[in-house]
Amino acid sequence: MSGQFGFMSKIGATDAAVATLNDQPYLFTILVVVLVAVILQIVLIWYVHYATMKPEQKKKKEPKDKKKAGGKPPAAR
Repeated sequence: MSGQFGFMSKIGATDAAVATLNDQPYLFTILVVVLVAVILQIVLIWYVHYATMKPEQKKKKEPKDKKKAGGKPPAAR
């Protein structure tokens, strides 16, 4: 199937789906807009969740130069 959306058949779209997209290209535009809107909404929800966490809920960063007692890994003891 050729046309503007012929590449869709290579990624698994049926001939009927490609024919529909070639006939009504605004459906593809709507699909892309909806996917972008959903991704932006997920990012916004994550940011609100992260920004409103209490300080004790946030993971503390431990300094990397802190050494454990003993000095040797367990296998070398």
